[in-house]
Amino acid sequence: MFKRAGYFFLFTLIVIFITFIVAAFVSPDFESLFGSLASGGSESDHSQWERFWLYVVNNGVYVPMQMFLFALIPIPFLYVFNLVSTSISVGLVLYLPMALRSEELVFSDILMGIVPHIFVEFLGFCLVASLLYQLNRSITRWLTNLFRKEKKEQVSIWKNMKMFFLGYLVLVLPVLVFAAVIEAFITPLLV
Repeated sequence: MFKRAGYFFLFTLIVIFITFIVAAFVSPDFESLFGSLASGGSESDHSQWERFWLYVVNNGVYVPMQMFLFALIPIPFLYVFNLVSTSISVGLVLYLPMALRSEELVFSDILMGIVPHIFVEFLGFCLVASLLYQLNRSITRWLTNLFRKEKKEQVSIWKNMKMFFLGYLVLVLPVLVFAAVIEAFITPLLV
């Protein structure tokens, strides 16, 4: 499981790097995007404890459960969609200082705002993906065995579902709560 999580982690780093390189070549217009987003609410309206709770609920519960629901669909690696979209957004955020060419927004500030928690958060998401790999594989195997004359050996879907929830509660949730602590309490001190 940890080896597979390492592969998923390497995959996310590659997606971040590719997104950064593509953004450098395409040079998207972030200033118009920020103009349209300026009317939205700000996360700074919340206290640190409220932000911590939002991060735990969002990244610790909603995202893994969304990945779990995607894993129930018998399409291999569909559950990695959240991981890919988050990696793409991190790659774009890393490109921001170059795109805006602002003296107020420095690359080191972006790194200090992202790096402390993003690696821990991605580790948690990669552990979720690793746990879901077996579940999705057993669902896909069960479905394909319905149409085969010679059935392939399969592991119980319920066993893999139980392993996912056990791994989620024992391993993933504590990692994502730790990432929320870093994001809510430590990162604001660094930036």
